[in-house]
Amino acid sequence: MNQQKSIYRFLRGQAAWNMWAIRLLRRKQKLISMGVFDVVTEFDFEKNYYHTRGLNEMSQAWLDRAFVDLSGLKFIAGDNYNNNAKARKRLDVEYAKTRIVPVCGLNIDFRNFIFPGDVRFNNTDFEGIALFNGATFHATGWFSDARFHDACWFKDAEFREHASFHQAAFGSYTTFEASRFKSVANFEAITAAKTFSLRDANFTNEVPSFVDATFSQTPRIDNLEVLAAPKRTIFTPRIRSTIKAFSKESRKRRKFILRDLYWTEWLFNR
Repeated sequence: MNQQKSIYRFLRGQAAWNMWAIRLLRRKQKLISMGVFDVVTEFDFEKNYYHTRGLNEMSQAWLDRAFVDLSGLKFIAGDNYNNNAKARKRLDVEYAKTRIVPVCGLNIDFRNFIFPGDVRFNNTDFEGIALFNGATFHATGWFSDARFHDACWFKDAEFREHASFHQAAFGSYTTFEASRFKSVANFEAITAAKTFSLRDANFTNEVPSFVDATFSQTPRIDNLEVLAAPKRTIFTPRIRSTIKAFSKESRKRRKFILRDLYWTEWLFNR
């Protein structure tokens, strides 16, 4: 799906978006049951991001349809946008000149959106409260170099493949509370101007990377969970609090639960 189609589908709202996404996911399940869906996630060194590539024609055709490109845009909340012919003509003109996407209301609302394939928000500006609560990312989610000028909510979001917020700038309150990361989570070189919360977040496969991250306030990570973390993962934070001892049972299960932990600088070295 090209960028302009992605924008129109977003502006039609969550119900219309998810109807499209669910149809694609059903098609994917059919391809899987037929034994023809074959893909691989790999890093594109030229474009500097992970993406999913189909290993046969039918798989690649599905990936192309499921791909969402909302990169390099400027979402501005507060516009009286209506999805009619006149408004779409105005959007075409504004988008062609400035890459501005006007959003009706105070919020840039992606709550409970389903992203069936790779999605790109890299180098995108969010001027308004960005809401991704309950969103599900079935493939890679790329927010590298994104700029969130107002509050940013990813509460209960789920990332099933690689998630990258590399060099993203969070200008106000930011929360990933109770979010779930099933694969690599990259928060390297982010800047957080205000509260940054990972309370109750769950990382299934790997410890998230916060190398060179900058926090103006102490990030909140109480009850953060990392399941099946590699044995050789090394935590080297500068800490102004105590870490409660893990129970023997937790250590056996290689389940790490961090409670009431506040760090002035958070670094994970592998």
